[in-house]
Amino acid sequence: ITINEMQPQYITTDLELESLYDLTPIAQELGNNLVVNFCGEVGDRHGAFFGLFQEESVATDISFYCDLIDKLSGPSRKLFESCTRIDFDIGYEAGDEVNKGRSPISTDVLTRVIKNHGNIIISIYPHGTYKF
Repeated sequence: ITINEMQPQYITTDLELESLYDLTPIAQELGNNLVVNFCGEVGDRHGAFFGLFQEESVATDISFYCDLIDKLSGPSRKLFESCTRIDFDIGYEAGDEVNKGRSPISTDVLTRVIKNHGNIIISIYPHGTYKF
């Protein structure tokens, strides 16, 4: 038995965009409500990667992103819709307990992801390696 046993736990959800076009207008528009982790060229494409100032739950965090996406101005929304990759990357830290962790995502939230042409990605970080 490990003294510091830990269940798998939700860490955060990031929004990751990739496009043939410069995503700076989206980063500027979302930058007041999100952490802009990166915005620039990635090889022959452009990327913009966003994080949250505060995490709550998978469903709440994805809904927050979708609320912001829904409020994008016309030109930024058109740019968003041109993205070749829209990922909602859900991060978990693996635990060392046998118990499983759960993060339900309702069909309402999944419908919003689909409406925004997004993908759900699950990233699992080994216990103790994720840097907050």
